[in-house]
Order: sequence, then C-alpha cells, then structure tokens
Amino acid sequence: MTAKILTPCLALVCCLATAAAAGVPRSSAATALSGETASAPPTGEAPLQLALTFGDPVPLTQGEKASIRFLMPDVDPEAFPPETWGAVRGVLLSNDFDSEKRLQLKALLP
Repeated sequence: MTAKILTPCLALVCCLATAAAAGVPRSSAATALSGETASAPPTGEAPLQLALTFGDPVPLTQGEKASIRFLMPDVDPEAFPPETWGAVRGVLLSNDFDSEKRLQLKALLP
C-alpha cells in the first residue's frame, strides 16, 4: 500500500525539483564550469584565480592569528598573502611540534 502512494509522490517531487532548477538563473561561475561560453564585456584585467581553491580564500580567524602570534611573536599574521591562508591553516591544525610548525610557517612567508 505504501509503495503505491510513495512512488507517485516521489515522481512528483522529482518533476517539481527539475522544473524549479530549470527556472533558476545560473551564476557566471556555473556557466563557465559547464562549458558554456559567457559573453562578458572585456574589462582589461583577468579575474583573480587562486590555485587549487573553490572560490574566494577564507580569511584567517582571530584564533588562527593568535596561534601565529604565539608561534612567531615577531611576525604579523597579516603578512601571509591570501594564497597561503589554506596552507597556514593546515600547518596550524597539524599534529606537528611547535618548532616544526614555526619552520613551516616561515617557509610560507613571502
């Protein structure tokens, strides 16, 4: 009995979801990823592209900046460029000793 009711309901939900997705305008990033060409006006400068990321880099939190200040008191946490924020976060969250973290952070500085 339940299968006789559930199957049509599931089909209806799938049809509604497909119809709703077809009516939603797609972002330029989704258009570019799907292989379609978007006609953007030439602005003269290329968009910022960071290696191995999915969108904008996430800024360091106050706690991460405090950890950097603890490990390296003479270095300003703002000295790390946005391209390295993910790597800095990886170093801070690793199980390495503080001396190893310090060396890895120094290697990430420009």
